[in-house]
Amino acid sequence: MRVTLCFAGPILQFGRLGPSLMVNRHIVYVANAFYGLGVLFGLPSLAGTVFFGLAALRLYLAGPAASVTPASGGSNSGVDLILLAARAAGAVFGFIGAIGDAVVRGLAVASVAVLLLSLTLLFTGRGLHAHAGWARVVAGLMLTCLLLLGLLGLLSIQSRGLFAMLLTSASGYGLWALWRGFAS
Repeated sequence: MRVTLCFAGPILQFGRLGPSLMVNRHIVYVANAFYGLGVLFGLPSLAGTVFFGLAALRLYLAGPAASVTPASGGSNSGVDLILLAARAAGAVFGFIGAIGDAVVRGLAVASVAVLLLSLTLLFTGRGLHAHAGWARVVAGLMLTCLLLLGLLGLLSIQSRGLFAMLLTSASGYGLWALWRGFAS
């Protein structure tokens, strides 16, 4: 009996019982890569979700600033000119504040999306360790998308082809491991 350690815990491999019960080591590598990427994306996105979510909640609860109405009903041109300039500056800063509010809310939504992706990666890695059928399908779809993105990057980017080549070869290896590991 041989014990292989992985992120999900030990996987027991019984070599004397036949080849159908053997765990393919390449599947373990791919599952551990899914775990590692899930943690790599999950921890920063969790921090971003908490930070930007609280910031968006604080901006939502603060509400807009109250507008000031002129106290005098007379026509004092100097005071009216100062009020007009102050309202114009307030409108400009209000617009800048609205842009900042939209950026914070957009970053909160992006952090939640990356957090969901990382949870998907973690559960897919766990499912690959358990040889679940749904995990094969999800991993195959993710790796096929990465393969297509890597090939597109190889075709379109001239100066940064190394990253696209690494992405293409890693996703190709993952697809090969899935095909080879679950074919028998």
